[in-house]
Amino acid sequence: MNTYHTCIKSIKSIALILILLLPSYIMAQSPTVLDKLITLESYEKLYKANSFDYNNEYFKSNDKGLWNNVPVKEVYFYEDYFMCSIDSSVKNTATQLAAYLEKTYPNNLIVKEDYYERIYKVVTRGFSIVFTAKVKEGKEIEENTKGELKVRFTKVVDNPLANLSDELKSNANGISCQLQVECYNVVPTIFADGIPILSKKDEDKYSHYETVTLNKYILNSEMPIDLSFILTPGIDDNGNVMTKIPKDSYAKMFIEYINAKGDIIKKVDLFDNKAYVTDTIVNNGETQYSSYTGTNDYTKKDIRFNHQLKATVDYKLTGWSNGKDLRKEKKLEERIKQFYADYAALILSKNINQITQLLYNSYLEKYTYNYNSTELKSYKEYAYLEFMLENSFKIVTAQQTKLHISNNGQLAYLEAIDKTSYLKAVGLDYIKNISFLFYIDNNTNELKIIR
Repeated sequence: MNTYHTCIKSIKSIALILILLLPSYIMAQSPTVLDKLITLESYEKLYKANSFDYNNEYFKSNDKGLWNNVPVKEVYFYEDYFMCSIDSSVKNTATQLAAYLEKTYPNNLIVKEDYYERIYKVVTRGFSIVFTAKVKEGKEIEENTKGELKVRFTKVVDNPLANLSDELKSNANGISCQLQVECYNVVPTIFADGIPILSKKDEDKYSHYETVTLNKYILNSEMPIDLSFILTPGIDDNGNVMTKIPKDSYAKMFIEYINAKGDIIKKVDLFDNKAYVTDTIVNNGETQYSSYTGTNDYTKKDIRFNHQLKATVDYKLTGWSNGKDLRKEKKLEERIKQFYADYAALILSKNINQITQLLYNSYLEKYTYNYNSTELKSYKEYAYLEFMLENSFKIVTAQQTKLHISNNGQLAYLEAIDKTSYLKAVGLDYIKNISFLFYIDNNTNELKIIR
């Protein structure tokens, strides 16, 4: 009996000692070093080897960590990414982290400001970084500014399309030419050298706000392009197209020259008919006035204007300049439709190698004219392409089409009238719109994708 009580007493003593020592043990734990995680494989090794505080199918967590000497806390580990808060109890943590990103990724860092936060984003071949600092727009980061960090790891695939962003230089000062479109109660149709460049908005035909990056249609700074605009009446309350442009409408178009940092270098106004108009309403002998934003161009059937653009860009592309005159080609539309049919077959057969060959030149030119400095990189776009192939189980094509040939005859585009794009790759809860610009190589007579 005495032996039993002695044993129980000993166990209680040991338990008490463990309880007393546990806080010291926890406090003595070293923070998890997170900056050594630079590949998906290294991250998976850490994720699988540690249980941290929680061990379930969704996440594992740890109280604290260090990311490139920046103290962080509340670290949550998921299968291919971790997220955490910066430890703002340590002074200037947010400043330290922002400075690290600016110094380490000068050509690969995109900074965007929202009203209540500033977002620093880096996309590399093996991982992406998103640091969100809780600071108001236009304000400086303070010594106790809070923030969150998220680092996601991706599989590195050796493919010519995926490799492009690593092979090309980035140019943060390269100029992008952006057309800003703002319309209400009128429908804009815009062409660049005869090729339609504005996406269709079936869900909202009378209101349109969009940014169109024109570098896609610009081969060099010496060659001008002709922009043409047509504004037609919008839709009335009954869903019918109005016969004339209403007073309650407006349109505004301008071009901004912007570098990759987001700095507006130059602005060119093209059109603005927005006005403050007033209607006089007489009801039962009483006169009332209704004032609103509208236009003085009302009663017109449409509004048309042109602009010749000669943009100063920092690249020179071959593009379609060695293409044949497509105005002389017989059965061009049928040839383009056959190309799409063959491309659809490649999607359904998951033939990534053949698709890579067909898309390579267009990808190369794309990451040249966007200076390889946008948030979208070729390896990320390649991952989207792989996802499309893995998830698509059928193809849908437009039945009503219109063929457009550029003013110089070298570029062709098959517009889908009854669809948002000519080709649609369809999966479970997934639709990918696919449409290309084509030219025919003057030397080989081959129909090729160029945009």
